[in-house]
Amino acid sequence: MTFFPEQSKYVAAEETEETDGEARPLLGRMQRATLEWQTALWVTAAVATHAVVCILMSALLVMAVGPYAGPTRTWASLLGLFSLCLTCMQFFPQIVKTWRAGAVGALSIPMMLMQTPGGFLFAYSIAIRPGVNWSSWISTFVAATLQGVLLAICL
Repeated sequence: MTFFPEQSKYVAAEETEETDGEARPLLGRMQRATLEWQTALWVTAAVATHAVVCILMSALLVMAVGPYAGPTRTWASLLGLFSLCLTCMQFFPQIVKTWRAGAVGALSIPMMLMQTPGGFLFAYSIAIRPGVNWSSWISTFVAATLQGVLLAICL
Protein backbone atom coordinates (compact mmCIF):
# COMPACT_ATOMS: atom_id res chain seq x y z
CA MET A 1 0.00 0.00 0.00
CA THR A 2 2.94 2.30 0.67
CA PHE A 3 4.17 2.08 -2.91
CA PHE A 4 0.78 2.25 -4.63
CA PRO A 5 1.09 5.12 -7.16
CA GLU A 6 -0.68 8.21 -5.84
CA GLN A 7 -1.95 9.11 -9.31
CA SER A 8 -3.62 5.69 -9.58
CA LYS A 9 -5.68 5.99 -6.39
CA TYR A 10 -8.32 8.53 -7.45
CA VAL A 11 -9.86 9.95 -10.62
CA ALA A 12 -11.87 13.13 -11.01
CA ALA A 13 -15.62 12.76 -10.50
CA GLU A 14 -18.34 15.25 -11.29
CA GLU A 15 -20.17 16.76 -8.35
CA THR A 16 -23.63 15.27 -8.78
CA GLU A 17 -25.92 13.42 -6.43
CA GLU A 18 -26.05 10.51 -8.85
CA THR A 19 -22.42 9.49 -8.39
CA ASP A 20 -22.09 5.99 -7.06
CA GLY A 21 -19.09 4.79 -5.14
CA GLU A 22 -16.91 6.66 -2.72
CA ALA A 23 -16.21 10.28 -3.66
CA ARG A 24 -14.22 12.84 -1.70
CA PRO A 25 -13.56 16.54 -2.21
CA LEU A 26 -9.99 17.52 -3.00
CA LEU A 27 -9.03 21.13 -3.64
CA GLY A 28 -12.61 21.97 -4.61
CA ARG A 29 -12.92 18.97 -6.96
CA MET A 30 -14.58 15.64 -6.28
CA GLN A 31 -12.46 12.54 -6.69
CA ARG A 32 -13.49 8.91 -6.82
CA ALA A 33 -11.39 5.89 -5.85
CA THR A 34 -10.25 3.85 -8.85
CA LEU A 35 -11.25 0.22 -9.15
CA GLU A 36 -7.60 -0.80 -8.79
CA TRP A 37 -7.27 1.18 -5.52
CA GLN A 38 -10.56 -0.23 -4.18
CA THR A 39 -9.35 -3.73 -4.99
CA ALA A 40 -6.05 -3.07 -3.21
CA LEU A 41 -7.92 -1.85 -0.12
CA TRP A 42 -10.20 -4.92 -0.09
CA VAL A 43 -7.26 -7.29 -0.48
CA THR A 44 -5.40 -5.51 2.32
CA ALA A 45 -8.42 -5.82 4.61
CA ALA A 46 -8.84 -9.51 3.70
CA VAL A 47 -5.19 -10.31 4.38
CA ALA A 48 -5.21 -8.40 7.70
CA THR A 49 -8.40 -10.19 8.80
CA HIS A 50 -6.94 -13.52 7.75
CA ALA A 51 -3.76 -12.85 9.74
CA VAL A 52 -5.65 -11.89 12.92
CA VAL A 53 -7.95 -14.92 12.72
CA CYS A 54 -5.04 -17.29 12.09
CA ILE A 55 -2.94 -15.93 14.96
CA LEU A 56 -5.84 -16.01 17.43
CA MET A 57 -7.02 -19.47 16.41
CA SER A 58 -3.49 -20.89 16.49
CA ALA A 59 -2.83 -19.47 19.94
CA LEU A 60 -6.15 -20.79 21.26
CA LEU A 61 -5.53 -24.28 19.87
CA VAL A 62 -2.00 -24.50 21.23
CA MET A 63 -3.11 -23.32 24.68
CA ALA A 64 -6.25 -25.49 24.75
CA VAL A 65 -5.10 -28.85 23.33
CA GLY A 66 -1.34 -28.53 22.83
CA PRO A 67 0.88 -28.06 19.81
CA TYR A 68 0.91 -31.71 18.66
CA ALA A 69 -2.74 -32.65 19.16
CA GLY A 70 -5.00 -33.70 16.27
CA PRO A 71 -7.00 -30.46 16.07
CA THR A 72 -3.81 -28.38 16.02
CA ARG A 73 -2.35 -30.51 13.22
CA THR A 74 -5.59 -30.21 11.23
CA TRP A 75 -5.48 -26.44 11.74
CA ALA A 76 -1.87 -26.41 10.53
CA SER A 77 -2.93 -28.27 7.37
CA LEU A 78 -5.73 -25.77 6.80
CA LEU A 79 -3.23 -22.93 7.22
CA GLY A 80 -1.16 -24.52 4.45
CA LEU A 81 -4.23 -24.45 2.18
CA PHE A 82 -4.98 -20.84 3.16
CA SER A 83 -1.39 -19.99 2.31
CA LEU A 84 -1.87 -21.61 -1.09
CA CYS A 85 -4.97 -19.45 -1.71
CA LEU A 86 -3.12 -16.28 -0.72
CA THR A 87 -0.19 -17.26 -2.95
CA CYS A 88 -2.54 -17.57 -5.91
CA MET A 89 -4.21 -14.26 -5.02
CA GLN A 90 -0.74 -12.71 -5.02
CA PHE A 91 0.42 -13.96 -8.40
CA PHE A 92 -2.70 -14.24 -10.60
CA PRO A 93 -3.38 -10.48 -10.89
CA GLN A 94 0.28 -9.82 -11.74
CA ILE A 95 0.33 -12.58 -14.34
CA VAL A 96 -2.87 -11.30 -15.98
CA LYS A 97 -1.68 -7.68 -15.92
CA THR A 98 1.73 -8.55 -17.39
CA TRP A 99 0.13 -10.78 -20.05
CA ARG A 100 -2.35 -8.07 -21.11
CA ALA A 101 0.20 -5.25 -21.06
CA GLY A 102 2.86 -7.28 -22.85
CA ALA A 103 5.45 -5.37 -20.82
CA VAL A 104 7.59 -6.22 -17.82
CA GLY A 105 7.01 -2.95 -15.95
CA ALA A 106 8.72 -2.82 -12.55
CA LEU A 107 9.43 -6.57 -12.34
CA SER A 108 13.09 -7.49 -11.81
CA ILE A 109 14.08 -10.25 -14.25
CA PRO A 110 17.42 -11.04 -12.50
CA MET A 111 15.61 -11.38 -9.16
CA MET A 112 13.02 -13.70 -10.70
CA LEU A 113 15.76 -15.75 -12.41
CA MET A 114 17.28 -16.41 -8.98
CA GLN A 115 14.10 -16.70 -6.94
CA THR A 116 12.18 -19.13 -9.18
CA PRO A 117 14.66 -22.05 -8.95
CA GLY A 118 15.30 -21.09 -5.32
CA GLY A 119 11.60 -21.49 -4.61
CA PHE A 120 11.59 -24.99 -6.10
CA LEU A 121 14.68 -25.94 -4.09
CA PHE A 122 13.13 -24.57 -0.90
CA ALA A 123 9.88 -26.48 -1.50
CA TYR A 124 11.91 -29.65 -2.16
CA SER A 125 13.96 -29.16 1.01
CA ILE A 126 10.75 -28.89 3.05
CA ALA A 127 9.08 -31.83 1.28
CA ILE A 128 11.92 -34.32 1.92
CA ARG A 129 11.92 -33.77 5.68
CA PRO A 130 10.53 -36.76 7.59
CA GLY A 131 6.97 -36.40 8.83
CA VAL A 132 6.22 -33.22 6.88
CA ASN A 133 2.67 -32.81 5.61
CA TRP A 134 2.20 -31.77 1.97
CA SER A 135 0.42 -28.61 3.11
CA SER A 136 3.75 -27.39 4.51
CA TRP A 137 5.47 -27.16 1.14
CA ILE A 138 2.66 -26.83 -1.43
CA SER A 139 2.33 -23.04 -1.25
CA THR A 140 6.09 -22.60 -1.78
CA PHE A 141 5.96 -24.96 -4.76
CA VAL A 142 2.95 -23.17 -6.29
CA ALA A 143 4.58 -19.77 -5.69
CA ALA A 144 7.70 -20.92 -7.54
CA THR A 145 5.55 -22.32 -10.36
CA LEU A 146 3.54 -19.10 -10.73
CA GLN A 147 6.71 -17.04 -10.57
CA GLY A 148 8.07 -19.27 -13.34
CA VAL A 149 4.96 -18.55 -15.41
CA LEU A 150 5.44 -14.82 -14.83
CA LEU A 151 9.12 -15.12 -15.75
CA ALA A 152 8.25 -16.99 -18.97
CA ILE A 153 5.80 -14.23 -19.92
CA CYS A 154 8.46 -11.58 -19.27
CA LEU A 155 11.14 -13.31 -21.32
